[in-house]
Amino acid sequence: MTKHILPTLIIILITFFSCKKETETIQFRETSFNVENNNLVAINAILAKGNEKITSKINRQINAALINALQVRDTDTKALETVEEGISLFNSTYNSFSEEVKEATPPWETQIDVEVMYQSEALASIAITSYVYEGGAHGLTTIIFKNFDLTTGNLIDNVDLFTDYKSFKKLSETYFDKNIEDKNSLFEPSNFKMPKNIAYSNEGIVLLYNTYEIAPYSTGIIEFLIPYNESQPYLAFNHL
Repeated sequence: MTKHILPTLIIILITFFSCKKETETIQFRETSFNVENNNLVAINAILAKGNEKITSKINRQINAALINALQVRDTDTKALETVEEGISLFNSTYNSFSEEVKEATPPWETQIDVEVMYQSEALASIAITSYVYEGGAHGLTTIIFKNFDLTTGNLIDNVDLFTDYKSFKKLSETYFDKNIEDKNSLFEPSNFKMPKNIAYSNEGIVLLYNTYEIAPYSTGIIEFLIPYNESQPYLAFNHL
C-alpha cells in the first residue's frame, strides 16, 4: 500500500508547485541604469518580476521602449541592445555635436519615467513618459502606453482591449468632442481618429494623443478619460 501512496503523493506535490509557479503574481519594481560619465540622461524605470517566461517578454518591451525614447539625433537606435548603450550614445552624440559646433550650446537632456497605471491579475497598463531636449527652442514630451497580458507577457493591441471596439470608438468620439474646445486647431477637424495610446487606469480608460499626432505643437498633449461606468460594456478585461 505504501509503495503506491508515495509516488502518488510526489506527483501531487510536483503538480501543486508547478501550478503555483505558473500562477505566480507578476510584480513591478523600480530599477536604475548606471553609466559612467553620464550627465545628460535620467531614467526612473521599472522591470517585471515573477514568472521568467512572462516577465522576460515584458522587460524586453520596456527596454526597447526606453531605448527608442532616447531619440538620439541622427542615429539608428535599432542596433542598440541595452538601455546603457542608449544612454552612452546620447552622451557621446552630444559631446561630438558640442565639439563640432565650437560655440556655447545648451546641454541636451533626457528624462524618462516609467510607471504602472493599472494592474490586475490579467492586465498591466504601463506609461512611459519621456522629455527629450536636443537644442532648439524647446524639448518634446512624449507619453507611450503599453498594455501587457500578464498571463503570457504579450503586448495587447488596442482593439483587443475591448469586446466591441467599434462601439467604444463611438463612445470615445463623444468624449473627445466634450474635451476639445477648438476643433479648428486640429489637422483634420472633421475626421475623428482613435489615438495610438489607450490604457486602463484606476478611474477608467485613458485615451491620449501626443504632440503632433492630431494637432500642432502649440496644442500639446491631448488626453481624456472615459469612466468605467460608461466604458464597462465594451471592456475585454475586468477592472474590478
